[in-house]
Amino acid sequence: MKKILFLHGFFATGSCPMARALKEAFEGTAVVLTPDLPLHPKEALKEIRSIIDREQPDLLLGNSCGSFLAQMLAPVVSIPALLGNPYFMMTEFLKERIGEHEYKAPRRDGFQDGRAFARTIRQGCGVGILKP
Repeated sequence: MKKILFLHGFFATGSCPMARALKEAFEGTAVVLTPDLPLHPKEALKEIRSIIDREQPDLLLGNSCGSFLAQMLAPVVSIPALLGNPYFMMTEFLKERIGEHEYKAPRRDGFQDGRAFARTIRQGCGVGILKP
């Protein structure tokens, strides 16, 4: 069965409405992986790369910030990416979101509050790609 790796947006989770809708839409035809990604882009890329190495998905499907991450990894791992509602100017996007936030859907680890720091923006938006 084919595997789709869904990459959610900033302060969304692997249980957000889009993740649930994808799982339902592809039930019986594809496995939809919907991890909770770290906020920091470098940590998120490392986690995504680990999932790719372990699960070998056939497609990366990103939404918003998840599209930003998918478009960086797709050419490195040779997996096609479908980018929904892509947002590529992440530095500008994140500057307006410095501070405390609550995740938009429950996380599997139970952690519901997050904080976007200015250093996350400085460090994260110049992220390097994790090559094999």
